[in-house]
Amino acid sequence: DCGPVSMKIRYKKNSASVIESIIDPLDPEIIPVDKGEWFEAVFDISDYLYLCKQFVIYGSNVEIISPPHVREAMIKMLKESLVVYEK
Repeated sequence: DCGPVSMKIRYKKNSASVIESIIDPLDPEIIPVDKGEWFEAVFDISDYLYLCKQFVIYGSNVEIISPPHVREAMIKMLKESLVVYEK
């Protein structure tokens, strides 16, 4: 069930330029948090699964905060990848 959703993410300052280059076409509202060490961005997106796949590369530098079903989709994707390495 991939459709337009309002997403909220957070990402580390050291990954800001690359994450922002990915989300920039979505016209995000970005605010610094945690004394500028992290940023939070809110934006609307149709194909959130595409974005999840992009974020996998950045590991713990980016986190999907909401909505819950997109966060769950990311968790599922990460667990499926991990299975290969836990054999």
